[in-house]
Order: sequence, then structure tokens, then C-alpha cells
Amino acid sequence: MVVEIHRKVISKNMKLTIVTVTYDDVSGLNKTIESVKKQNFRDFEHIIVDKLSADGSKELVGKYMKNYDNVSYIREDDNGIFEAMNKGLVKAKGDYINFLNSGDSYADESVLKEIFAKERGEGIIYGDINQLWRNGKKERWSLSGENINIKFFIKKTIYHQASFIRREILEIMGGYDESLMIVADYDFFIRAIIRERIKLLYLPMVMVDYDAEGVSSRMTNSFIIERTKVLMRYIKGTEYWRLAVKLIYYKIFKVLYGEKNRFN
Repeated sequence: MVVEIHRKVISKNMKLTIVTVTYDDVSGLNKTIESVKKQNFRDFEHIIVDKLSADGSKELVGKYMKNYDNVSYIREDDNGIFEAMNKGLVKAKGDYINFLNSGDSYADESVLKEIFAKERGEGIIYGDINQLWRNGKKERWSLSGENINIKFFIKKTIYHQASFIRREILEIMGGYDESLMIVADYDFFIRAIIRERIKLLYLPMVMVDYDAEGVSSRMTNSFIIERTKVLMRYIKGTEYWRLAVKLIYYKIFKVLYGEKNRFN
């Protein structure tokens, strides 16, 4: 197994750690890096976790690191995106962590400055995203007015790209469940919010432009099965059990007959 870890020495804790996971997506990675570079808030480190990309990503990160002293690079094989995200968590020094993966970008250069304009103590800070489609369509997905309870998670979730999670919460809870290949972020939010009652702060702003063609955005049979498995862990025996089962069967029907391929 090839393992390369390049880490600049950072002597103090940062307000934020940005973790970017990538694999053979040099174009998307460049987009993400340029977005991070443009931020007018600088109290962060950027950790890039690369699954041995062979498309020029290593060289791109090398150039990035020459010009910025807050960048670290982990280059090794992994068993999926959430194992890679957990590797970033292990190396993180920020008070908060944001997982901004390859192809995703901050909505504008002031996003981080707005989020951390005040001293924050909440366990999870979250906001909205723009879904970007290959046909050029941009669609805002807003969580404004949502009551984040177990009923919310039957249909929706918080977007991990637009969430800033206190590092110690991720550490205490063991990070992401690596047995899940697609929806470990969904599982984490249910555990943190429903079981552990972590304090939340919603900011009514678009934080991230999200690549809508990503793995977890596609409604596949595997996605449905895995999400159902997670949901049943937490909802079985509650008053929402029948609603959840009805919705799941409805979503399966839509996929089988080729209708709109995502959870609303």
C-alpha cells in the first residue's frame, strides 16, 4: 500500500479545518481549491485526502502547497469516501470541520467570514446549498423553517457540504460509520441530533455550490437500501414508522420507473 502524508507544521489550533476528499477528479479538485483560496477568512487549514489519483491531482496539490502554508496532503488507498473523511478528521486541528469534497465550492468568497463573524459555540452550524447540474441549472435547496427532528430525516437531511461540525463531537462519536458507503453522513446527523441532542445553529445563507452528480446525490437501488437501513435503526417503533415505510416504497417505485432521481 502506497502511503504519502505531507503536512506543514501548524503550531496552533485553527478555527476551521476544511477536508477535501478526491479521487481522479483533477478538474473538480482544482475548482474546490480555487474556491478555498478565494476565501477572505484565513483562520483555517485545508487537508486533502487523495485515493492515489493518477490524473495530475498530486501535481496540482504540490503546487498548491508551495504557495500556502496551511495545506496538508494525505495520499493513500481507502475503502470509500467516509474512510477518507475519517482520515481527515484524525489529522484535523480546527475547532470546526467542514467536508468540502472534490467538485464542491463555497458559494462566494465571504462564506467563511460570515459564518465565523461571531464566536460560535454550537455543535453543528448548517445552511443551504445550490445544486449544480451538468445542464447548467442551479437550484437552491433551503432548510429555512425546518424543524430538525426524526420526521425531518424521513424525507430530508442536513447537507454535509454546508455543515460545520465541532471537531470534538465527531471525535467523541467515532466519526463516520465506515460500513456505510453512501449515507454515513446522514447516519451521523441522526445520531448527533436525535440521539445526542447536539445544539444546532441554522444560518439562512447559501454556503456551498454542490456537484449534484456526486455519488450520494444519485438515487440508486444501493442508495435506497442503505438509507432505509439507517433510517430503520432510529425510527422503528416510533409513531413515524408507517409514514417512513410508505415513503420508501414510493421512492422505490419512482426509481424503477425512471422518474426524478433524488430524495426531495
